[in-house]
Amino acid sequence: MQAHNAEDIIEAMSQSIAVPMPLSQEDQARADLYALTARLLMAAPDDALLADLAAADSIACQQTDHPLDIAWEKLILTASILD
Repeated sequence: MQAHNAEDIIEAMSQSIAVPMPLSQEDQARADLYALTARLLMAAPDDALLADLAAADSIACQQTDHPLDIAWEKLILTASILD
């Protein structure tokens, strides 16, 4: 069995995974959010991630003042300040 260092594992995990079936917009958004959460838990955001977050669109929630929408707005605002 081959030992892997942390950098190899992080690189392998950060590669995109092809999903053979088309996803609904909601499922794709959920998958993207899970991927972002995993990325932020693995390591501090680098300059490229901060730039992407700063340029991100708002979430289109059907409910006003939804907690996820508020948290997302704070995240992209913080990223734009740090970028």
